[in-house]
Amino acid sequence: MPTTLTYTANSTFHVTASSISTAISCWGAGGNGNENGQGGSGGAYAASTITLPSGAYQLYVGESNYDGAGNGGNTYLLSASIVRVRAAGGKSDGTVSHQATLNTGSVKYLGGVGGYVVSGDYNGSGGGAAGGGSGAGDPGHINTGAGASFEQYGNSLTGSAGGLGSVSGGGDGGEGGYYRASTISGLIAGKAGSLPGGGAGGGYSGESNAIDTTGTGGGGYITLTF
Repeated sequence: MPTTLTYTANSTFHVTASSISTAISCWGAGGNGNENGQGGSGGAYAASTITLPSGAYQLYVGESNYDGAGNGGNTYLLSASIVRVRAAGGKSDGTVSHQATLNTGSVKYLGGVGGYVVSGDYNGSGGGAAGGGSGAGDPGHINTGAGASFEQYGNSLTGSAGGLGSVSGGGDGGEGGYYRASTISGLIAGKAGSLPGGGAGGGYSGESNAIDTTGTGGGGYITLTF
């Protein structure tokens, strides 16, 4: 029976046999939502089956907000300073164009784009789902609800939905943030992206909102099957 190991943090994989054929699957971390309401993009997916000779292999698992700017980190397997398989992380601006350049492997799929912002609407857009073995990530929904401004204490509709991870086999995108007068604080933060690699929902962007309501992207991970 094959053995599958899952890693959600950096680690080292040791091959003690002369060599083993290993199926490697990587998901990059999802991007955070941003304070302007933009949903974060989902992390990419990359996979390959590689024969690994005996030795130690470094596994790097992308973290959400790895750079302090809300972007998701890349996930990859390193062998003798060579990247063998790599899945790029998502971004807080909702884009995925960088992933096509960074992704490395025999199977590569982009994460879903984050939902963009409609002018004059303060609700957050949904985060994009992560890519997966079944294809590219589902995009986050745009913020189409008529959100009132924070200063007016208006009652926004719910934030827009995130992309569905079931489309690709990656993590779900998070729902966008919004303002609801019936709650004590009024502010409903954007939801976090799901593991692995879901992009987070964008924050509520009312003009007097000084509170961070952005969601956090889902972390990446690696699976090794041998």
